[in-house]
Amino acid sequence: MEDQQIPAFHPSVSISGDIKRLERPWGFRLYPDPSSGSCINGLIHVEKGEQAQLTIDSGKQRSWFIVSGKGFIVYEDEREGLVKTALQPGVGYTSQEDTEYQLEAVTDCDVIELVKR
Repeated sequence: MEDQQIPAFHPSVSISGDIKRLERPWGFRLYPDPSSGSCINGLIHVEKGEQAQLTIDSGKQRSWFIVSGKGFIVYEDEREGLVKTALQPGVGYTSQEDTEYQLEAVTDCDVIELVKR
């Protein structure tokens, strides 16, 4: 991994410690060393008009909080199939274990993600 300056995000977000940056086709992900415990916290940046790949994580529960920008969470609902919900500031969204999900960006957006293993 190249040494990269970690960009400044929303003023209420503080990122410290050993942070890794993982480039993705749709943007990037910032996350701490995952060996530190049973919960991984990270920041996902999705570029305007892009969408993260549709993902299912066996046995993991995820929560998201939008920090900046506008975007959607697309998730699997047993009765309705894939459901698209606008991410609202100040509101948390949590998936059940083994649920498909995807983040979509209307504008560049930054989302805090919590993963419980």
